Amino acid sequence: MRKCLRLQRWLAAWCVASSAQVQALQVLDVRDGVGVTAKLALKEPTRIKAEGALIGEVFGNVWQDKTNPTGEIVVETDPAKGELYVRPLSPTTTKPINLFVATRQATYTLLLQPVDMPADTIVLRDRTPRVARGATSPGQAPRQLRALTGLLATMANDSPTADTRVEDTVRDVRLWQATRFTLLRTYATPGLIGERYLLTNLGDAALALEPRWLDREGVLGVAIEQATLEPQASTHVFVLRVATP
Repeated sequence: MRKCLRLQRWLAAWCVASSAQVQALQVLDVRDGVGVTAKLALKEPTRIKAEGALIGEVFGNVWQDKTNPTGEIVVETDPAKGELYVRPLSPTTTKPINLFVATRQATYTLLLQPVDMPADTIVLRDRTPRVARGATSPGQAPRQLRALTGLLATMANDSPTADTRVEDTVRDVRLWQATRFTLLRTYATPGLIGERYLLTNLGDAALALEPRWLDREGVLGVAIEQATLEPQASTHVFVLRVATP
């Protein structure tokens, strides 16, 4: 009952903010495993919905009163509509928040940048042909999502589990001009490889980063600690891909 009341309050707050002005709408073209960036209202709930599908599961550093009190983002679900209502736990944070969202057909990687703005709606629009999306069994996306989230947490906290094979590399990888992209460490688990990079902006202007820029064959997800990189600043980048024989 308490959860239902909280969701009702969030819905009410979102409706009030929407009626005060024409509500903005962020429509994102997404596909399975490719990261996209969106704005996240700092102090108001942001609704996330998938066009033509129901969101079934969400993973990330989600706040839970007892199990994860240090989480970054508060998530309320509307199972009947298959939608999420999210907001940052801290009303002053500027750190981008990574979130994995799964429908029955696909898993989407979101990099949410907190911004001081009114309540908003994010629409995930997947134009992948239905035949291709339908090739994934209904239970496969959530299982893969759990595996990806677990590996991402392992890399971010540098806390490998017993079944994780870790290898230090420290090898520069060619990326863009005026940047240095260094592969620091790889994490191998059954079926997945995680790569932890350090990206440094060597230029004179700020660099706005998009996870989709790092998409390549076999990549299932990309997470970036900072969406905007000032000159001479660095950020960690995590790439999750399919393990090849």
